[in-house]
Amino acid sequence: MNLSLVIACALLGTTIVLGSTEEPLRYAWGAPHALGPELLIDGVKKNKGNTNELLANVNTIALYFSAHWCPPCQQFTPILKKLYEQSWKKQGIEVIFISGDRTQDEFEEYYKTMPWLAYLGSSDLNKHFNVQGIPSLILLDAQTGSLITKDGRELVMRNPALKFQIRGLKNQPEWNGKECSIYFDAEKNKWVAIVKIQFKPHNLRAVNDNKDCSDLQLSMDVIVQGIMAKPEWNGKTGEIVDKVAEDKYIVLFQLRLSAKNLQLVL
Repeated sequence: MNLSLVIACALLGTTIVLGSTEEPLRYAWGAPHALGPELLIDGVKKNKGNTNELLANVNTIALYFSAHWCPPCQQFTPILKKLYEQSWKKQGIEVIFISGDRTQDEFEEYYKTMPWLAYLGSSDLNKHFNVQGIPSLILLDAQTGSLITKDGRELVMRNPALKFQIRGLKNQPEWNGKECSIYFDAEKNKWVAIVKIQFKPHNLRAVNDNKDCSDLQLSMDVIVQGIMAKPEWNGKTGEIVDKVAEDKYIVLFQLRLSAKNLQLVL
């Protein structure tokens, strides 16, 4: 089943089975048709796009409750915009503007200043998420609909280095739960997860010239070998990026994944 259908089901609050070997996903966000079939793409040309397609390469949805008439919103929006353009968009976090403007003209004027998507529906999402004031930024897992945090505004102001975990890999479950940083490979249309793991030198061998563990160096491509307790790691190739002691090296691995295999963790 493709990712757009997974997203659609997440937003509809349904339960699906992704295949004979997959566990059914139960979505915590049960608001029916929560974001509707279409979202607004930009405030100038007023283009619309299919919700499922727009969220196909997203791992996190950030619902931004804001309004033109709200002074704190006017201060916060440029800060969120800068963070979104510099990092969040590249990390698969999509912001969706939920307007609290009193008129259509106010909404359109305000949305022209924003680079993200906008909600077109009439459902009372403020009530559903118990929004007490604006600006408010609520982060949801795009795959499960689960609430990540209601304190997205505080997260933006702190701007910490975000952490992700790998999940849902059936063929290589050893990667599941590993913390990673990510970037998007547009050419391959895949997310690349960067994972760092510590190994002892006798479990590493240079890939190109068969150097033994005594010749290991930083930036060297190595292959993992001789791990008896977890043989699934043997044969994996990575790059030595750090030496933390005489008997410990940090090896960097890169994996191409789908958005559904990445989970923001705070």
